[in-house]
Amino acid sequence: MPILIGRDLRAAFPGGETLSLARAGPAFALVTARHDLPLRYARLRRSIQATFGTQTRMTPLPGRLPEALRLVDELAR
Repeated sequence: MPILIGRDLRAAFPGGETLSLARAGPAFALVTARHDLPLRYARLRRSIQATFGTQTRMTPLPGRLPEALRLVDELAR
C-alpha cells in the first residue's frame, strides 16, 4: 500500500515537494502553501479515501524549525 499512496501523493504534488513514509504507517508531503493547495489536497483526500478507505489531514508546520521537527516526529508515531 505505501507505493500506491506514494503514487497518489506524487500525482497531487508533482513539483518536487518532499514526500516521505514514516514506518509502515503515515505518509507525509511537505509542501509550500500556495493558492491551489486546498484544491490539490481535496483531490488527494478523495483519491486516497476512495482507493484505501483511509483518512488524511492537512497540518500546517510551525514557523520555527525545532517545533516543526517535533510536530513531524509526533505525526510519525
